[in-house]
Amino acid sequence: MLYNDLESMNRIIRSCTKCALFEYRKNAVCGNGSLSPEIFLIGEAPGKSEDENGIPFSGRSGQLLRKSLTLTGVSKHRIYITNSVKCRPPDNEKPKLEYMKICNGYLRYEIELLKPKVIIPLGNSSLKALTLITEVKYGNISKIVGEKFEWNGTLIFPQFHPAAILRDIKRLDKFNNVFFEIIKILKN
Repeated sequence: MLYNDLESMNRIIRSCTKCALFEYRKNAVCGNGSLSPEIFLIGEAPGKSEDENGIPFSGRSGQLLRKSLTLTGVSKHRIYITNSVKCRPPDNEKPKLEYMKICNGYLRYEIELLKPKVIIPLGNSSLKALTLITEVKYGNISKIVGEKFEWNGTLIFPQFHPAAILRDIKRLDKFNNVFFEIIKILKN
């Protein structure tokens, strides 16, 4: 699937009916951020706030994510944020693999177009979506947070989803340390 540019892809996403998730959405949620990002964050799926306003990570998880990014010195001008699926699953369920496969062309295009230095899949669902592109099996997110992988010259840092931090605040230091490590690597 080829698009002329990010905006033309986003117009297609906003009217997409390729899977059943479009029936549950108020707004499809397109990626947002720098068009020349160093850091590319992949979330699972839009939540209630995101579905309402069409902006990724605008709810409680997004607030925590932004606080951590600010604390660790990651400027919003360095990042692009998207999701593995662009529509909210019913009852905030994790996105099914079949939906991720359908949306994967959008995610692949975002990565190819923006060419980030670092990709951060947030949570297991995002990691699965990235696996569909990289064809690398990474394992369970809780066992590999903080590890780095390389794919086609891009570093991949699997990370907890911010919602997991909200459920278990003891993970916050490890969550922030991953961002500190990324900033250190980007400075070199």
